[in-house]
Amino acid sequence: MTYMSLILEVKDWCNRGDLILLQPVSGEPMNRIVCLSLDLAAQVFGPWNNETEATRWTLLRADLDSFIEGKKVISVSKHPFKGGKKSDFKRLDKPRDEVWEFRSRHPRPSLRIFGRFAAKDIFIAFRWSERREMGGPQSRAWRDAKVRCKTDWRNLFPAYNAFTGNTLNGYLSNIILV
Repeated sequence: MTYMSLILEVKDWCNRGDLILLQPVSGEPMNRIVCLSLDLAAQVFGPWNNETEATRWTLLRADLDSFIEGKKVISVSKHPFKGGKKSDFKRLDKPRDEVWEFRSRHPRPSLRIFGRFAAKDIFIAFRWSERREMGGPQSRAWRDAKVRCKTDWRNLFPAYNAFTGNTLNGYLSNIILV
């Protein structure tokens, strides 16, 4: 199975409405692709319970739009545990699991979006969590987030492994490693 076949599968899930292709609010061209699970899309698009929640999710959406438009350099952590505290993207430990987090740090509470890549610049986002709820990097919450993400992937794409880049530059264009 090739990654091109996987991309066609992603498009099919989007056409069926089981994944939501996130289009930038600005109408700008898409240089990267983000597809959201239905559960995550419900959070991103609302309705929300209060103004604080609405503000937080609207700012996450702005972060995602900026990512999709691809105009600014995206910071990617070189290592799962060393440095990269201010990075936009981080591959979680163990790298072979191919589970990544997209980080929306401002305002607090910071949010983490968990997903996997289908190809370079094509991120499938499944789940989210507030960072403060996750604990340390070896916590059960992080392990559970990774397991749920891999399970969500297998439920949609049972015949395909997540994309594996040869280097961190192989996953995303226009990045800086931190």
